[in-house]
Amino acid sequence: MASDSSAPAGVAATLAIVMPGHHPWDGGARIRISDKTLSGMIAYQERWHGSVVMVTRGKRETSDSNLGLNWVDIGDLPFAVEVVGQFAESSALRAANVVMAPHTKEYEWLLELENKTVFYTENLSSDWAASELRDATGVLPRLRLRLGWMRHERIRQRMARRADGLQCNGRAVWAAYGRSTRNAMVYYDTRLDLAHVEESKPIRSAELRGDLPPLRIAFSGRFLPIKGTGYVIDVHDRLRELGVAHRVSLIGAGPLEDELRARADADVEFLEPMEFASQWTSHIREHVDVMLLPHVLGDPSGTYLEAAGLGVPIVGFDNAALSALVDEFGLGWTARMGDVDGLASILSRLAEDREELEATAAAGRAAMLEHHAAAEFDRRVAHLEALVR
Repeated sequence: MASDSSAPAGVAATLAIVMPGHHPWDGGARIRISDKTLSGMIAYQERWHGSVVMVTRGKRETSDSNLGLNWVDIGDLPFAVEVVGQFAESSALRAANVVMAPHTKEYEWLLELENKTVFYTENLSSDWAASELRDATGVLPRLRLRLGWMRHERIRQRMARRADGLQCNGRAVWAAYGRSTRNAMVYYDTRLDLAHVEESKPIRSAELRGDLPPLRIAFSGRFLPIKGTGYVIDVHDRLRELGVAHRVSLIGAGPLEDELRARADADVEFLEPMEFASQWTSHIREHVDVMLLPHVLGDPSGTYLEAAGLGVPIVGFDNAALSALVDEFGLGWTARMGDVDGLASILSRLAEDREELEATAAAGRAAMLEHHAAAEFDRRVAHLEALVR
């Protein structure tokens, strides 16, 4: 980590962004990336006064199967791409003025490079540990996991102290790591454009006088244990026992789909994953009253903010991320982790009290008028560019 990596006068600075994991690559000029990654990288390039390079590890593949990724020609992209076997082999990371990477122990070595290093942090070590401990059995394996995550947390605190900057996705991780560094900022990761928020008309409870229609409840995301998808069926069953008029939609796909379909009755609708800007936003805005997102991991899921910005409040467990968003913006309600009756109680109340639903919808929408995607990218890039001025 250099004391001065400012670009010389008249020379544009370079920003290198580490994209974790592996991206399918044909070994030449084509790579598969998600729409979210593509739009994010373009947003950085549009705002950064210089060149932007995405650094990723390649996984040789030529399949045309659609798993949410699209083949693109690297030469057609408005930003540069460096595909490497291991990140330590990257020349772009060594040449850049600023490097941005995930805040995990695998990237601590970047602090030794002669440039400015900024980490973006999204998850608490305690959440990752809790997720692994749920599946661990036996005293010794659980003890080893706890000790391992304690070591990881010490490394992450050390990284935060040494970094030139830290970008914290939400207040929960800022509270854990932001105070350790001299240059931290809070941001909110979302794909929601200002236009999407402005087009979302607040619920008018006055229009629903008389017999209230069934409460329209939806889950959206990967059908995975950490997303708590199974709890949606549990809550649906409990609401039926309580006699609450409602409908449930599960939007997405994933390993649990067959199990979920086997457990679901005719009042649960399964919908395929939707393209975000043209399909998902309009569907959520027009066909959903409340999102049920019982995530068991406290990751800062973009779905929380994206639904809230469309005027659809959130109900979920009191994980670190959602609890912080509810405390800060008042965009939903939480129940204790694993408390199906607690979630059902909240939804039962909302089915009768549409004014409470309306007020919370308005609060979430107001928050996203300030924290839509363009505003957040503006703030994040300004934070990065301040390091090379």
